[in-house]
Amino acid sequence: TKMASEEGILTLKERCAFGTAHLMNVLCLSGMWFSYILIFFTKVIGLPKAQAGLILLVAQFGGAIITPAMGLASDTCSCAYGRRKIFHLFGMIAMLSTFVFLWLDCLGCENAPSGYKVVYYSSFAIVVQFGWSAMQLAQLTMVPELTTHKATRMQLNQIRYALTTIGGLLVFVLFWILLSKLNKNSDPSDISPADKIVFWVMALILLALGFVITLPFQVGIRERSSLSARTKKIYEGFQKPMLYLSICAFTSGRVITVITQQYIPFYLLDSLDMPKTSIAIGPMVWYVLASVAAICIQKISSKIGDEMTYFCCLMLMFESVIWLWAKPTLQEISPSIWDQYSVYIPIAIFGATGSSLMVMNLTYMSTLTGSNIQSAGFVWGIALFSDRISNGLINILILHVATSSSATFYRYVLVYTNFGAGAIGLASVIIIALLKRREMNAAAALEQVSLNIQIPAAPVDGASNITASVKDQRAAQDSHRRTLELFMSV
Repeated sequence: TKMASEEGILTLKERCAFGTAHLMNVLCLSGMWFSYILIFFTKVIGLPKAQAGLILLVAQFGGAIITPAMGLASDTCSCAYGRRKIFHLFGMIAMLSTFVFLWLDCLGCENAPSGYKVVYYSSFAIVVQFGWSAMQLAQLTMVPELTTHKATRMQLNQIRYALTTIGGLLVFVLFWILLSKLNKNSDPSDISPADKIVFWVMALILLALGFVITLPFQVGIRERSSLSARTKKIYEGFQKPMLYLSICAFTSGRVITVITQQYIPFYLLDSLDMPKTSIAIGPMVWYVLASVAAICIQKISSKIGDEMTYFCCLMLMFESVIWLWAKPTLQEISPSIWDQYSVYIPIAIFGATGSSLMVMNLTYMSTLTGSNIQSAGFVWGIALFSDRISNGLINILILHVATSSSATFYRYVLVYTNFGAGAIGLASVIIIALLKRREMNAAAALEQVSLNIQIPAAPVDGASNITASVKDQRAAQDSHRRTLELFMSV
């Protein structure tokens, strides 16, 4: 199927094939890993929370170190199969060979000290992080290669995130069914070692399903760029603040999404004492609203602008943070209205705003690479490095404090983490908006200079007849242009 990438034309088949690239990650990582790995390690395997956090930290740091190197390797790769698709294939193989082992007993070390289990699970987690990063990078770096149109890029990110939320929803529906039907003799009020079979069966189903529905990316997408098309240096643009501001906004959005996913189950089980099926229902509500928001966000953005859309999403998120923070007081005032299940309302708002922020952040990053598609892998590698490091450090800090905390601790985790990450994202987007306005003003001034300064044509007999005043005028024009260009490049 021929694709006119210069014109931003993509067939429906190609758009859908692109959207499937991340689905193995969605089912296995975004759904199961982020939501349930801490629950599994602490309540099923029996690891202390600090050691469970250490496994996550090792995995996140391993992924953080691997990702930029992998992005650079992808940018410079000359594989005939496709420099992006080959890494995606390696990622699929890594996931298929290791993911299930994270949800089994420590093979050969069931009765060993917990330190051995930390090493065992960390080893598999690092390989899984490699697979996740490889598939994620392959898809994200192909967006600017497939089309130059901003609207089409946003649509691709919409498709990607809509399928992410639908896949996540499938994970929680499956988990709810397995918890309800597979192990009826276990404790209905909490997750316990008796639920081990639920996690293992779920990991097998999701891995097999993820493999099947991710294959269309390998067969339905043809890469469009080559190393011979290199027109810019790989490191061009790294001196500009827009890159780092976009990475800050991207990282803040990832922190909001990841930390909410990871600690909603703890909040529902330990803080609210809700039945264990709630850890399937809560994330399910999160993903339903996330999928709706991902579909609607492009229309909203086209009407009110990217920065205003981002601002409105953050305001909604801050409202849900305040709601969660004030919930105990509201429940005392009116227990019939603010009952235990009203917590699903802020969870739903977290889902809607989190998905909207991520679609906007993905579009920011895709726009940032611009026509410099040869360095897209390295740019995304740096962004994902920031994501992995930030979430790893936040997780180890939370779980270290949680070892001696009260049950209400997880409410404060959701409140303060989301508020802090949202504040960083808001500051980043405000500065991005100011820089864009400054660039527009500088570009307008540069255009005005070109229109206002009239240069007399040189006579046919050569430059010797050009007067000194015209030379001065030209020098002034060049100086003004250089000043404005320097101002725009800062």
